[in-house]
Amino acid sequence: MSNLKKYVALGLSFIICFSNVIISHAGEEENYITAFQVDEEDLDMKAQKYNMPEEVKDYIEKILSEDKNAEITVYSPDILSTRASSSSWSNTRSYNGYTLKDWNVHNETSTGMKDIRKGTLANKFADSLAVYCSGAFLDSVVPFGSAGLTLAQFIFGNNTTIYAGSGDKASAAVKFTSDTKFTYVNVGGNYQLGARTSKAKLENITWYFYYDKTHKENSGSKVYNKTYTSSSYNFPDAKAISGTGIGGYLESPMSIRIGDFTFVLE
Repeated sequence: MSNLKKYVALGLSFIICFSNVIISHAGEEENYITAFQVDEEDLDMKAQKYNMPEEVKDYIEKILSEDKNAEITVYSPDILSTRASSSSWSNTRSYNGYTLKDWNVHNETSTGMKDIRKGTLANKFADSLAVYCSGAFLDSVVPFGSAGLTLAQFIFGNNTTIYAGSGDKASAAVKFTSDTKFTYVNVGGNYQLGARTSKAKLENITWYFYYDKTHKENSGSKVYNKTYTSSSYNFPDAKAISGTGIGGYLESPMSIRIGDFTFVLE
């Protein structure tokens, strides 16, 4: 093999090795060389091993207490590299004279089945899904692909006659991923939490309809793949600097209102 081919092969190997996980931040690319997964049993051990900040640990504990099956991956700034504008590599970055770094918590999960409408109007459910963050409306999503298409039509087809009953029930289970970013700022040699921001991807929803007349439950699944971010997720640094000393600037996670139930995506 010629020297040129050797250098090309070496360069390709280097690129592959450093392309494991990419997360966008402030117009840069953050390439996480490695990460670790946590669950309820080993959280305390890994928090100590990786010197996890208290706010990150408390957040993970909250998630696991609400969802035992959550698949959580933590990206520590002590084991990652950030490509800065100067093309140098570092686990920190600078903004307005401050040094900052991020801890990121990635969660992949699916909610349990939740009732969204009961009674004689359950089969006619066709409400748009309302997406919110920190109380602000972000998006409206047509649930079944076409405006006006009902849950019963989505599951059974347009030609099926449904006789509404008081015992009917519409339910949904949401599959999503979330990324919660904890941005820390070096103040006097100590890192303080400056901001917590979030991103969520609505992957799919499994829709259920319990038909009281037949005493049977039927279901159908719809893929959405829609991603939402809190207002400062991509550019948290300014908010983080102003948030030090007050517990951090904290943005709420995304939530989706479906009928009579609100799903929190965190």
